Amino acid sequence: MLFNFPRSKNIEKIILGIILINNNLFNKINISENDFFYKKNQIIFNSIKNILTRKKYIDPILLYNSIKSKQIYIKLNYILDLVQFAPISFDIKKYIKILKEKSHLRNILNILIKGIKKINLNIKSKMVINYINTKFSKLDSNYKETFFSIYSILKNVMKNILSKRSNFLKSGFKKLDNLINGFKYGELIIIAGRPSTGKTAFCINLCKNLSLINRVPILLFSLEMSKEQILIRLISCMSKVCSSNIFLNKISKKDFSKINNIKKILKYMKIFINDITNFNILDIKIEIYKIFKKYGFVVVIIDYIQLIKYKNFINKYNELSEISRILKSISKELNIPIICLSQLNRNIDQRIDKKPILSDLRDSGSIEQDADMVFFLTVKKEKLNYKEINMYVTKNRNGPTGKIEFIFFNNYMIFKDK
Repeated sequence: MLFNFPRSKNIEKIILGIILINNNLFNKINISENDFFYKKNQIIFNSIKNILTRKKYIDPILLYNSIKSKQIYIKLNYILDLVQFAPISFDIKKYIKILKEKSHLRNILNILIKGIKKINLNIKSKMVINYINTKFSKLDSNYKETFFSIYSILKNVMKNILSKRSNFLKSGFKKLDNLINGFKYGELIIIAGRPSTGKTAFCINLCKNLSLINRVPILLFSLEMSKEQILIRLISCMSKVCSSNIFLNKISKKDFSKINNIKKILKYMKIFINDITNFNILDIKIEIYKIFKKYGFVVVIIDYIQLIKYKNFINKYNELSEISRILKSISKELNIPIICLSQLNRNIDQRIDKKPILSDLRDSGSIEQDADMVFFLTVKKEKLNYKEINMYVTKNRNGPTGKIEFIFFNNYMIFKDK
């Protein structure tokens, strides 16, 4: 199978000629030898780079002798022609843009060719999709500008300051929002606790509040409960009908009327639930990008991070480190909040002081480093119909830390400020 790789010999020669005429331009351009298609031009560019790292000046004769000393044969006339090829009035940025575009298209084509080869080797479609998406994501990040002047950054900061649109999402809990100033775009948030501390219920309350108050799409990955179980808990939370009655189908006419009213609201809430078990982090990434592409924004909630898989790591610590790094990069790249539930180590149960610390995060890897905020949920008191819950905001990269008190009505899956 033959492919026509995008390239332009003339553009490559023009750029090399411009550099030979004006050596000072070399340090102002961001290209590599791989951006050139023709081997001869790759060698010339690499030789120019090597000479200009040692000397301040280069000319065609110096370049020719340098290449010749490495026992590589390129005609002197070819190098001299490069100087003649350079336009009298030149804008090197214009030619660099064309060169980079051709290079980028070749990289895309190479990824697709390798994908086709994998298909011909009867590799599973899911693995081929993961390979192509991973390579495209990396290629996209390499293609973007990686440094910015402080003035260009200042313009964006001032735009946000003057804009009436807030750069955070309200959680729906007044005391929490007062402390952390809401969930900010581009942040990775960890909510951790031991079993039966209300982690999933709290995340369901967040789904409801974020959707109704902020009118944003929510993507919930439920790696432990089914989508039906999650929805029943959401209905219970919104209708104030006992969740166990819904599960057991013991609903009165009054309760049924409440649920029917909630059904009308649910119709307009953009909450999407994915309950596929043994989900790979790359699968999660693909699903996030699908929703983001459709709506231009999404809040991601994952229940819970220890259930995510990635490759064949033997060491869970290293696996979680890589997973948290990928989640943080997605939140930063798409400028969206990603909220992950997490387990805590059993060691906390043996301690006199039950207040969690960052190192209590189970198989934590680098979660505590990657996370922008870390919340811990603990049960302060357990009553007949409710629990008193303490939330410790133990890490807040862009604000204060502190303690928030909640009442958790576990029969109705409802969290309220105390």
